[in-house]
Amino acid sequence: MKIPEFTDGCGPDHFSRRTLLKMAGMAGLTWLTPLGQILALEAEENRDSRARSVIILWLAGGPSQLETFDPHSDSAIAYGTPAIKTSLKNVKLAAGLERTAAILSEMSLIRSVISLEGDHERATYNIQTGYRPSPTVVHPAIGAIISHELPNPTIEIPTHISILPGQWPARGGYFGAAYDAFKTGDPAKPIPDLSSRIDTKRQQRRLKNLSVIEEAFRQGRQPDLDSAKTLVFLTNNFALPALTITQLYRCRWQVELFFKWIKQHLRIKRFYGTSENAVKTQLWIAVSVYVLVAIIKKELKLNASLHTLLQLLSVTLFEKVS
Repeated sequence: MKIPEFTDGCGPDHFSRRTLLKMAGMAGLTWLTPLGQILALEAEENRDSRARSVIILWLAGGPSQLETFDPHSDSAIAYGTPAIKTSLKNVKLAAGLERTAAILSEMSLIRSVISLEGDHERATYNIQTGYRPSPTVVHPAIGAIISHELPNPTIEIPTHISILPGQWPARGGYFGAAYDAFKTGDPAKPIPDLSSRIDTKRQQRRLKNLSVIEEAFRQGRQPDLDSAKTLVFLTNNFALPALTITQLYRCRWQVELFFKWIKQHLRIKRFYGTSENAVKTQLWIAVSVYVLVAIIKKELKLNASLHTLLQLLSVTLFEKVS
């Protein structure tokens, strides 16, 4: 298959976060149109490949299900809305959706979703996450879940994007703010906060001053770390030997990963003490609970995920069982 070239200054082999910010700052997200065409062509060639992207068309407000996908023309609640036949036997849609009715056999129509929420904000949360709002936990939206479960380390641009977000945009929940939706307004307009608010000359002076600082920061550093493997470390702790300092830098990424794991898996909303012993005790208790649940899941051969089991335990732990 021949991939058409991008017309916006970024080829298929050079699509990074810097390119996204550059193009978004210049012309919003209208440049994504050729990208979408390329992805569509690739999808046509790879029909057997597993889908790894989801587009949610969120229609806030508007007509009810009785006037769209679940008409009841033979009852009083329809208020006269007629129903039309579709390409699926015994399935009808409301009049006005003739084109949709013609291709309904290629779609999945779900009419069994119900909600006990009467408030718009709570109902939106319920649909976005699959959970009713809880004061103790913020659940991730479907876009955040897909980004978390289907990671691609080669992609530097946001993988969870919300175009024209509503009043309550999708969030990453307990996955962390990194999985919140990247919110953009009208795709035909520039993304806010990416363009300079000052004149060009003043912006250039600021960049020139910044380059002076960066140049001073680079002095004394090996320009080619991959070949020479020479690193220069700066520290104000002169009591520790140089080897210990370098080991600390090497372990820093593992420490960051550990704290990320804590945020994603352990239910620690706040620390009840600030001393070293109090923090360690609470962490060890949380880790022990997680390990015990993992052991139970393995021993009982449960199909539910660890997160689901922990959720069930948090809800039913203090309930009276008759």
